[in-house]
Amino acid sequence: MNLKFYRKLYLDEKITNENEIIQQLENNIKVFNLYLICVSKNINYIFEIFSINEAFKDIYKDKDYIVVGMSYSKKQAFILIKSIFQDNIKDINHIKEKFLKNK
Repeated sequence: MNLKFYRKLYLDEKITNENEIIQQLENNIKVFNLYLICVSKNINYIFEIFSINEAFKDIYKDKDYIVVGMSYSKKQAFILIKSIFQDNIKDINHIKEKFLKNK
C-alpha cells in the first residue's frame, strides 16, 4: 500500500509519536495494533478503516491511499471518523474531495 498522509492527521489520543509511526510505515514496518483511516477508493464510501495487517496484504501492494487518521483500536477509529464529520460539517457534501485536494 502506497500511503500519503493528510497534513493534519486525526489521531487517537494514545498516539504521541506520529512522525515515528509515519516513518515506520513509509519503511514498510508494521506498527502493532495500528488502524489507518483512509479516503475510500470506493465511490459508495467516504472513508475506509484498515488494520495494519490488512494494509500490508498483497492486494493493496500497488494501491495509493491517503491516510487522514490513525488509531490503536477499531472502535477509536470510528470515533475519529465521527470527529472528522463534526469538524467538517460545513463541507459535508464535499468532504471526500476536500481530503483529496489537501493531502
